[in-house]
Amino acid sequence: MDWTYLLVAVVFLLLVGAQALLVNRERGWLGAFVPAVYFVLLLVLGATGRLSSLTDFVFAALGLLGLLAWWISARDSRRRAREELTIFPPQTAADPGDSLPPPSTGVRRHTHMRAA
Repeated sequence: MDWTYLLVAVVFLLLVGAQALLVNRERGWLGAFVPAVYFVLLLVLGATGRLSSLTDFVFAALGLLGLLAWWISARDSRRRAREELTIFPPQTAADPGDSLPPPSTGVRRHTHMRAA
């Protein structure tokens, strides 16, 4: 029995799991690690003759493109989130000088009575 396809499937699932963990890291280059390992794996399989048909190459290329697109999309999403934080920094009521709700908005302030 040829275990090659089962081994490739297990390695691919491990790579997808690793990619899910690495694409959202602060350091962007970590997400490029998995597509690079996948590419090397494809080169080894191609050199040993395990990827011999055009269909194998097409599906392998689609997998590589999918990993790269996932990485690029995650990097773009992190960049946008970082830009939004610079445009709209998080605000808390604990900042000095803040009063919630702001004065002259027509919103009444409520005070809660406490039992002593």
